[in-house]
Amino acid sequence: MPSIVNNTDEWFAMLKRAASAGVKKLVLADPGRSPFLKLVDKCYKRWDCDMHTWYCLEPKRFTGSLLIVNLDKKAD
Repeated sequence: MPSIVNNTDEWFAMLKRAASAGVKKLVLADPGRSPFLKLVDKCYKRWDCDMHTWYCLEPKRFTGSLLIVNLDKKAD
């Protein structure tokens, strides 16, 4: 799979291919880097999406984002 760091367009193309193949839902996780947030913006314009913040405390404190994309529902 392409690295999310520099390939937002490639990740978006992969999501479009998944939708064309009949995938109904995808969940992507990222620590919240700016290319991921750009992908989130593109997805919100095309599909019904939700973004959630997550964190864990052990073994170290980590935070990030989950993007849930409903590929079978278009954005309003």
